[in-house]
Amino acid sequence: MERAKILKMYGETERLVREEERRKMTGLSRSTVWRLEREGNFPKRKQTGKNSCAWLMSDLLLWMNERSGYELCSGKEINP
Repeated sequence: MERAKILKMYGETERLVREEERRKMTGLSRSTVWRLEREGNFPKRKQTGKNSCAWLMSDLLLWMNERSGYELCSGKEINP
């Protein structure tokens, strides 16, 4: 699915998502995301400053949309 389509589907605009919001959206801890990123199973973060990073909203939505049964913005799976 393309970025514009997924953003429209969820009523979002392209923007950077910081750690706290990412955690609320996915329900995954910082260490789990770090491990998944290293394994190539989670979108890569973008460096936004010397000590800060963020993810593209479309990258997170695409990742979440690829997982069947994933409930957006709650971080809980519907049928685990």
